[in-house]
Order: sequence, then structure tokens, then C-alpha cells
Amino acid sequence: MSHLSFLSCPKPVGSTSKRLIILAFMTCFCFTVPIQAKQDNRMLVLNTRRLTETEPVSGNLKVVEETARLAPEKTAVVICDMWNKHWCKGATQRVAEMAGRMNEVVEELRRQGVLIIHAPSDTMDFYKDTPQRKLARNAPEVKMTIPSRVRPREPRLPIDDSDGGCDCTPKCEQGSPWTRQIETIEIHQADAITDSSEAYYLMKQRGITNVIIMGVHINMCVLQRPFGIRKSLSRGLNVFLMRDLTDSMYNPDKKPYCSHFQGTALVVQHIERYLCPTITSDQIIGGKPFRFKDDHDKIKKRLTPWGGSVDADYQHAPAQAIEKWMDMKFGLRIHWGPYCLVDGHESWILRRKSTPDMNALREEYQQLYKDWNPTQFDADEWLDVVKIGGCRYFTFTTKHHDGFSMFDTKTHVKRRFRYDDGHVGEIEDCDLAYSIMETPFSRDVVKELTDAARRRGVGIGLYFSHIDWYDADFRIDRWHWLSDKNYTRQSDPQGWKRMVLRHRTQISEILSKYGPINVVSLDMSMRSDFWPDMLETIKMARTIQPNAMFRKRGVEDYGDYSTPERTYGKGGTVRPWQVIYPCGSAFSYRTQDYADGKVHYKPKSWILNTLIDSASKGGNFQVAFGPMPNGKWPQETIEWLRYTGDWLKVNGQAIYKTRAWKYDSEGENIRFTRSKDNKYIYAIVTKWPGEKLQLRKLKPKKGSKIVMLGYKDLLGEKSLKWLDNEQDGLVIEIPESLQNPQNRPCVQAWVFRIQGLPRESVNK
Repeated sequence: MSHLSFLSCPKPVGSTSKRLIILAFMTCFCFTVPIQAKQDNRMLVLNTRRLTETEPVSGNLKVVEETARLAPEKTAVVICDMWNKHWCKGATQRVAEMAGRMNEVVEELRRQGVLIIHAPSDTMDFYKDTPQRKLARNAPEVKMTIPSRVRPREPRLPIDDSDGGCDCTPKCEQGSPWTRQIETIEIHQADAITDSSEAYYLMKQRGITNVIIMGVHINMCVLQRPFGIRKSLSRGLNVFLMRDLTDSMYNPDKKPYCSHFQGTALVVQHIERYLCPTITSDQIIGGKPFRFKDDHDKIKKRLTPWGGSVDADYQHAPAQAIEKWMDMKFGLRIHWGPYCLVDGHESWILRRKSTPDMNALREEYQQLYKDWNPTQFDADEWLDVVKIGGCRYFTFTTKHHDGFSMFDTKTHVKRRFRYDDGHVGEIEDCDLAYSIMETPFSRDVVKELTDAARRRGVGIGLYFSHIDWYDADFRIDRWHWLSDKNYTRQSDPQGWKRMVLRHRTQISEILSKYGPINVVSLDMSMRSDFWPDMLETIKMARTIQPNAMFRKRGVEDYGDYSTPERTYGKGGTVRPWQVIYPCGSAFSYRTQDYADGKVHYKPKSWILNTLIDSASKGGNFQVAFGPMPNGKWPQETIEWLRYTGDWLKVNGQAIYKTRAWKYDSEGENIRFTRSKDNKYIYAIVTKWPGEKLQLRKLKPKKGSKIVMLGYKDLLGEKSLKWLDNEQDGLVIEIPESLQNPQNRPCVQAWVFRIQGLPRESVNK
């Protein structure tokens, strides 16, 4: 083969004894040594690897290995950004180390008839007069067409590369020093050179449908370039990543705080889960997969199904627990603490800027507990309210940001801030639990509520805020008005130790003292230097409550679910989620919600609409109300909840134990859910349809019995007449008797149960 004289390079270098073992994976993964590619009637036979969930929403992934047979003449290799120099010294060294092995692989694939495309971005001037550059440039432009390819929804990458990803010490200055592709990788006469969509045009011109991508950097260029993985997939190409001949730009000082090579492995796992399968270089030239000489990592991290990563020894809530939580669908969120005594927007009142003398308010607030005696609190009455609303679970605040514990904690605060005149911000010694047990009431509210919930079969959720505005040892969160940037584990080791111990002990208490918990609603985040302690704490928490759903706040990838707050869920998210939204002006009780003899809640219909909308998108909904300071529920709260509870008595099967369907809605007034077994589709119509209901996105099965929930006689549910055709869709006749609102089974949101499938023609 002829070479360009000015592009000649030395023979490929690189020790074959230093080849990359398959990238680290979670301990539950099976391990299979890849086989070398061989010709099978001139076919490349490759062992590919992908990741998939062991079962839906299980939180666990498994390796799926398959055999791919590629015709060489229908296959191309794209070498991504293997520059001669990078602004990061470490990146430059790793490219040089990998280039020899890459050249061997490219040489063998070229020999078998595979098209080699060199893509060193931003260096095209160097190659402008070469035949390889002209080959790519002369390929006729192809109009972009997007195939209907279904892939898992892709979350964010599992590594934080926002700082550029340099892992050198000191950090290198960013720039663009590259001028050409590294000389170690030979460019032959029949190869092509490009850094644009010309690569796709050339492949299209030659009828190429398969592309093997190798090079750097996997979290940036390999994914993002016009010739990279995402673009190639969107253009309908069959894409494979050569996972051992790539590298990342990742700084271990950023999340998830793992080694550089673990970071690369996590992005590989991300690609295998959400984008395309991978192969290794030993399948082409034999030996072992390539491995960087400094890569000594053992299995430490694994990918989560919703993006991000966790330590390989950590397990999320099992699939059964997630399913149980998703079955509940509707819950009540309860904030109750000293803040209800002063009309507080929860304990955020302590950060209110409009009060002239905030320090006096803070000092007064910290003394409120001494006189608080909510004698009308009755846990059984509270659970009756939960049941009235049709709520299948509740979440109660064990401790909000103010640091006041609503349970019998055995921990004690040893230092607090003073806010009296002349001593504002001064730390003084103290020794108290700062809890409900030190009030005149002196009863463990959390225990009484959890006991009452179990008697009624109601799911239990406990809220806990990581931050603490009473304990001066916790003065590290960014919301604290006296946050101390100079306070570290080195500057005050005893204070830091007390903070970690009290935080960990309190979480242990709420998880150990009250039996099995369904949901643990963690809140807020600590400073980044607290993360090693937080990681140890969440691992401890998981061992105590292995089946609990942990909210991700403060523990990020180690959490099981997220909570869109004061907004509706967008649907289609990978991680389980629930909307939390107050019906009044705050999550807790405020007198202004009852001012002027009026109820200043959102309408009763709002609760139901939010529940329906959330369920249609696959999420849960918790509406928030706050009890009064004396422990009683406002009568208005009970009335508002009863409205939704009465609707659920008739239509609950369209909400409880349902999942999102292919379509969550049709127009403004129709929402869809489906039964878990896919037997039924529920069309929830929020505006009365009149004499006919038309559904264009749903095709009924032949002979389907269509009913309106709650419309029945002595013999049971009454079937509705319907017609279906491709022009009009499904048209359901509404009986004349139901045109009278008095005869309808409910006053809002009517549910039609149908045996059917998505009507695919709506996508055409």
C-alpha cells in the first residue's frame, strides 16, 4: 500500500503486554472474554456488549452479549480526534500510548476491506490538498432523514466534566494546540479525512450501514461530533464503540469522585445502556484488550439506570419496593413544627428578609418549643384524614431545616448560635435535644403516626432535612445566614465529628425506631467536603431500610426517586418521581390561607387534575397541607381532600397501580393511563365530551367492552356503543341519560376503560 510521503510515520509502537482488560463493571455483571473477529464468508464476526435492566425499574443492570456479523464493504471506522497534541498533558500522553494499538487495529480492518475515516477535528487545513481530504469533500451531500428508532431515554452523563476534565496537577491551561492527527496512526491512499458530516455523506454514497467509532474523548467528541455516536445513530447507522480504544476528559476532583479510568468506564457503561453496543480491539487483532499502563482500578463504580454512578457495593431499593411505591400514586405531605406557631413558610421564616429585626425573631423562634403543647393532636384522626382523601401514603417531617426534632431523638446539640443583643452570631455551649420531647407535650409524634398508619395499612414516609440551623456544628450549608467557609474538618475536628455523628445518628434513629418505612424524603444538600461522610451515612441507611425509597436530595445518584416541586412532572423520565405541591400558600399551616373568612387554597379540582396529570406521565403526586398549631386539621383541608377521595372511590382503578401508556394525553382534555398488566387503557376526560367521545390515539381491540367507570345498573357495569375506523378513530356514544349532570358518576373527570392498543397511524 502506498503512503503519503509527508504523512509517513514510524512503525506502530506499544507494548502488547499492556492491553486494556474489559472496563470495570458492577459485581453482578457476568464476564466473558471477547473473541477475536474472524472472517465468516468475508464477514466480520464481533462479540458485542450492551447493558439493560434486569427488570423494569429494578435499579440493577446486566450485561447482554450478542454476535454481530458485519460485511466489511458495508462497514467504516471513524477515528475521532486522535490529535498530535492536546491542551491537557495527561490527555496527550494517553493518546500517544493508545495510538500504536489503534494503528494495528485500523491496519487489519483496512486489509479486510473496511473504509477508514480519519477525523481529527479543526485540522483540515493541514490535509486540504491530499486525496484523502478530497475523497471526503467530494462526497455528495445527503438530505438528513431521521429514522423511527426507539432508544431508552438518555439521562445526563455519569461524570462531571464541567471544568474541562484535566486530571493533571497543576491544571493545564486550556487551548487548541492540535495541528494534525498523531503520526503513529497511518493514513493510506484509500482512506478519507474529514471533521464534518462529510463522513456520513461518504458512507451513504458507498452504501455503508455500519460504523465502528474509536478515539477521544468519549464524553465529549466521541459523543458530540457530527461523525460521533449520537449523530450517527440519528442518521440510522449501526454504531459500535471500540471501548478499549477510547479515553475521557475527566478530573477525579469532580463527581462522582472516582479515578480517571473509572470515569471513562462509567461513560462506556452509559453508552452501552442508552446508545450503542461496544466491542474491543482484541476481537480484531487478538491478544488482550488494550489497557493504559496507569489503569490499576478494580471494580469500584457502577452505572445507575437513570444516569450517574454509585459504588459497586451499593444497592438501590429493589424492584418490588419501587413497584409498590408507584402503585400508591397519591399521598399527603405533612409539615408540622414550631414554624406553624408563627405563621412560618415552614422554617424558611428564619431566612425571611423583610422582617426588620431578624435576629430577635430567630432568638424568639428558638424558645417557642418551651411553651408548645398541641394537646389536640390525635394520630388516629390524622390517619382518618389521609384515608378520607384516598391517599395511599403520607410523608411527615421528622426534622425541618430549623433543626427541631419531632421525634424522640437521643442526640444532643452541644453548641448553638445566640441572637440576643450584643451576642449575635456568638457560639455558646448547650446540652439539649431540641425536640418535641422537651415541650410540655412531650410525646413522640412520629411513633404515634407510624403506629396509626400500620393499623390502617397506609404507606409511611418520613422527611428529614440534612441541614440544621439550630446546631452551630452544622454551619456549613449555603442557606445558613452564618455559614462559615473556614469551618472544615481540619479547622475544628471536634465540631465536625459531632456534626457527622449527630446527622448519622438521627437518620439511624428514624430508620430504626419505627419499623419498615416505605419512603425516606431526604432534603437539602451539604457542602462538597461533607460528601465522604454523607456517602458513608447513606450506605448505613440502606442497610437499615433496604426496601425504602430514598429521595435523591443530598445523596444524588444514591437516591431512588426525585421530586419535582411546585411543578408538574414532565413524564418520560428514567428515575421514578413524584410531584410535591402545596394546596395553600406553603407546605405548612398559615393563617393567611383562611383570612377574611375565605379559603385561599387552590381549587378542589386542582388536586384532582394534578393527580391525573402526574399519573398519566408515570409519576406519583403528594398534595401538601399543614395541621394547625393545636394539632387539629382545618375543616377546609378535610373538605378539599374528601373531594378527591370521593372521585377515587369511583375511578381509583384508573390511578392506583397504573403506569404511563405510550401516549399520556390527546388534546387538552384527555389523559391516558394503563393497567400494569396492559389489559386496559383508561381515557380520563377532564371536560364533559357531550354526546360522543372521539379518541384518535387509541385503537380498541375487536369486541372490546368499553365502559364509563361508575356508570352501571343492578347487573353491573353498562357497556357503551362504539365505532372505529382509521379516518375518525374510536368514537364512543355517550348515553342520553348521562347528558344530565345529576346522572353522571362524578362531577369531574370521567373515565372510560377500554381494551386497546396505540393507533400507530397517528405518527404517520
